[in-house]
Amino acid sequence: MRTRTQVLVMLLGLLLAPMTHAAAVLVVSAQSPVTTLSDDQVAAIFLGKMAELPDGTRLVPVDLAEGNPARTSFYARFVGKSESQLRAYWARLIFSGAGQPPRVIRDVETLKKLLAEHPDWVGYLDRADLDRTVRQISAGGKS
Repeated sequence: MRTRTQVLVMLLGLLLAPMTHAAAVLVVSAQSPVTTLSDDQVAAIFLGKMAELPDGTRLVPVDLAEGNPARTSFYARFVGKSESQLRAYWARLIFSGAGQPPRVIRDVETLKKLLAEHPDWVGYLDRADLDRTVRQISAGGKS
């Protein structure tokens, strides 16, 4: 017979299982010249503060839809913002005319196809969704 504590722990585990975080990684087309970005560059690109790298390479950020675990993981890790903070951030910029959020792609397969076709786009995926259609780029450190 299971103890009350064991049952509660099992139930809690079942409830929290869908909320586990994806391991988001940055990805680009295999034809992209970009191989690495600093954490600051990633945040600036996805917050609409930077459209070009110092060498003149243009990067267009693309997002997965809200609620996608890879999106949640990505923004928490690289930008330090939650979904609600992102909505508020973009609402202010849109209202003031100072910017537009990245284009939202609804599903992972479409995102991979579009990234493969556009060498100047940058996005993110759960590490488990990587395949030969896109290339992971490294990110980290300060610029």
